Amino acid sequence: MHLHDLFRKVLRLFPELSKYDIAFEVFESKPGFSAGEVRRRGDSFVVKVAANLVEDEVYASFIMAHELAHILVNPHNVPVEGERWEPRDFAELLDQSIEDVVCDWIALKRLERCYEGDRGKLRRLYEAYLNAVGAEGYVALAENMKHRVLQVLKEKYLNYVQELLRKYFMDIPIEALEAMSPFITLALSKYITISRAG
Repeated sequence: MHLHDLFRKVLRLFPELSKYDIAFEVFESKPGFSAGEVRRRGDSFVVKVAANLVEDEVYASFIMAHELAHILVNPHNVPVEGERWEPRDFAELLDQSIEDVVCDWIALKRLERCYEGDRGKLRRLYEAYLNAVGAEGYVALAENMKHRVLQVLKEKYLNYVQELLRKYFMDIPIEALEAMSPFITLALSKYITISRAG
């Protein structure tokens, strides 16, 4: 299937995005780099897919749906075309990693409906999803970032973190955060940043 035709098909799975002007472009990328990206171009968005890195229709559709999900979840955070996004700190990198996890899940759920009548394509869809969130994927990155954020919290704000754990988490020891969701680490980090800035 032609990638432009496939993109129109995937875009129809996101009716909430009909209020936006969304273009599609193909580019080439090096192996090991991202196979897709979304950028803001003026008042519109452009979804780009590296044609040389997509192996088949299902993988291409997963990449497209993931990038469209970024517009759905957080349109104001989509990078402007030509600008390189750099995280300000570990918490912001963790935030982005969690958004990627959410976007992968949205892509999976939207495409399940598209491929529900084809067991082969549905299986391939789950392979693409598991590759994205697996040992070297976004979930692993989020877990890695979680440990780094926790280290900073312990070094700089230990007493304040312990105070928050008493208030919101029944006085659990800070070590217990190691086993908890990256979402909690992120929320603590952001709360502390906001509180200390004020």
